[in-house]
Amino acid sequence: MKEIDLKELYRLTKKEAGELENDLHTFAGQMLGLVELRFMLKDSAIKQSQKNELIAELMPKSSKYFPALIRLLIAEELINKLPGLAKQFSALISKETGQQYLEISSARELSAETKKTLLRTYGDKQRLRFIVKPNLLGGIRLKWEDGRFFDATVSGELEALKEAILV
Repeated sequence: MKEIDLKELYRLTKKEAGELENDLHTFAGQMLGLVELRFMLKDSAIKQSQKNELIAELMPKSSKYFPALIRLLIAEELINKLPGLAKQFSALISKETGQQYLEISSARELSAETKKTLLRTYGDKQRLRFIVKPNLLGGIRLKWEDGRFFDATVSGELEALKEAILV
């Protein structure tokens, strides 16, 4: 079975590993949310150039290693393993750097000032990953690599209300 050597990937991308990590998680999230994207990337009838255009459109500000890695995953028929690879890559970076990641999700892009505040608060202790998830409706969700979780989102409040009413 074909595999990606994540230790070698980390060695090659060491200075940009954090950027690549963010890109992998962002794209994995898009793949999980868009069934059509998964099928298109796996479909051998669709030209690689068309897939490359789509990836560039979805990830216009990606790190320099990201497009080549995605092309490799597609060529080696490993693209469906991307979500797991992203988690494994994060775990490897955490082990190598001694810093765990903190995923910060919001319904829309956070302002530069909010990001600066979060970086001042958490940035020296953890690697921060900012993710936009429109289904959160509003607010912010923090999820640490070790499993801790803080949810101050509208969707989280609605879910808590639903559970309270149904119990």
